[in-house]
Amino acid sequence: MLVGNYGVGKSSLINNKILDTMDEVLLQISKRWWVLGTKINGADSISKFNKQDVMRKIEKARVEGIIIAGNYYCSQADVKRLSKNNEVSIVYLNTTFTNNAKRIALRGGIINPTTYNQKLKAHISLMRNSKHIANIKILDNNRGLKVVKKDFDTILNQI
Repeated sequence: MLVGNYGVGKSSLINNKILDTMDEVLLQISKRWWVLGTKINGADSISKFNKQDVMRKIEKARVEGIIIAGNYYCSQADVKRLSKNNEVSIVYLNTTFTNNAKRIALRGGIINPTTYNQKLKAHISLMRNSKHIANIKILDNNRGLKVVKKDFDTILNQI
């Protein structure tokens, strides 16, 4: 699971050439890794599907690794459900408010401090409550995309 606040670059980190698709909701980006989504921007692209149907497709998939990037499919309940039959890792993109605001401003938007703080608290809670069933990695996301992508790829190779 790749988690972080809105606009911090989750989609940018998983943005790779799509090699294959499976079961409507999985996109192959390497020999080993698949992304949950109908588009390379991740799980945000599958909001039209029923969550329980998607979760069954994830559980049924016989692939080595699935990257779930987003917020809706990365809850404590999702970690618990998926950890029953899978090794779950959470990669958290640790991004300051200032850096997050700059990234969103580059897209022409503004950040809502209340939303930022709510998501921050939710992610901290997710990691704290999942540490016994998931491997937790915290990635300094206050650096350039190329550096963070290199570190993210290193993490994927270690998982």
